[in-house]
Amino acid sequence: MSAHDELAARVAKWSGLDVADRGPALRGMLEARVAALGLPTAERFLELVTSAHHVEAARLINALTVSFTWFFRDAEQLAAIAQRIAVAPRHRPVAIWIAGCATGEDAWAVAMLAARADRAVSVLATDINTDVLEQARLGCYAPISARHVPADMRHHLVVRPDGQHEVTPALRASVRFAQHNLLDAPPPSASQGFDVILCRNVLIHFQRDRRRETVARLCSALAVGGRAFFGASEIFEGVPAGVLLDTQAGVTALRRADASARAITPPAPAPAVMPQRPMPPPQPSEDARLAAASAELDAGRYPRALELYSEILASNPLSTEARLGSGIAHHLAGDPATAVQLLRSALCLDPLLGLAVFYLAMSYEKLGRTNDARREYRRLVEEQASFFSRSDGLRDRVGALSEEILVVARQRM
Repeated sequence: MSAHDELAARVAKWSGLDVADRGPALRGMLEARVAALGLPTAERFLELVTSAHHVEAARLINALTVSFTWFFRDAEQLAAIAQRIAVAPRHRPVAIWIAGCATGEDAWAVAMLAARADRAVSVLATDINTDVLEQARLGCYAPISARHVPADMRHHLVVRPDGQHEVTPALRASVRFAQHNLLDAPPPSASQGFDVILCRNVLIHFQRDRRRETVARLCSALAVGGRAFFGASEIFEGVPAGVLLDTQAGVTALRRADASARAITPPAPAPAVMPQRPMPPPQPSEDARLAAASAELDAGRYPRALELYSEILASNPLSTEARLGSGIAHHLAGDPATAVQLLRSALCLDPLLGLAVFYLAMSYEKLGRTNDARREYRRLVEEQASFFSRSDGLRDRVGALSEEILVVARQRM
């Protein structure tokens, strides 16, 4: 087995991610880390990285799972969750788990819904990605992320002098963030299980067997009568024992119905599927969707560009161009923190993206991280032959800008 194949097998084992068809991206990441660490061979890297807890394993998993979202991204699903909050037992706080919370907007949105219903709530938001958790804990978001917050809930966000939207202390009191791998046992809840679990657009990237096991594991963490909600595009083979389908206003969830079962077992492989909503019509090719997203970006329609890039990443999380475009859109829309995460992940997949390095430097500047910005500008100047001499795909788009980029970089390094 090659070093690349062995790395792919380890990543799948550690995270559940299906990376079988992501060969070029993983190979590039492996080569980049071997070079960055000054190691003689890829095999030496594998000798070092034998556990999911190794810093290099975390770096790889962060790059493969980085995601972004925004407040009230799926209004219909959140309305169904709001109904569950309203009818949950009233003698204790409503227990909610946001599994795969990304940058945290869903967790805060659910807390807002609970506040509007005048219900005490305990929200646990988890993710395997340490980078996005860091941003989620800050609870500070650019206006573009908060654009869909309903008017009657906007008081939960304080607009700072720099234009960022920060969640209020009262909202923070009901939400906590923690790192968690969905392949591990579920985290404990404060009651006899979670009343609501939301795991959106995570399992579509899992290997089939791991997906079935993880759905059963999530459902086992529900209180009796509790519901687990998933992404609209996610399809599962069968339903675990002790669990029923539950549909309200077109939104499908899994409901734990078996009070006696101590463990919920995954279903045997079966042709039956569970679509949460009617399947959308066939999508255009990825190249066509990238072109459409790029046109929206060039036209300054950043929210629409981000929606298109998000759809691409939902089906192909290792699309370097989608990550780069998303990072640029977030930077231009005044969200440098998210831009940094996306641009860094794009560079993990392709370390020679000069445009990503340039926008990363500018995003660091916006965040006041002057030393980090200078380091990236210096990289552009010192390694310009690597960043701008090749001609393939993304680099064709920046060839005409390379001199302008280098002029700015020389001025600011």
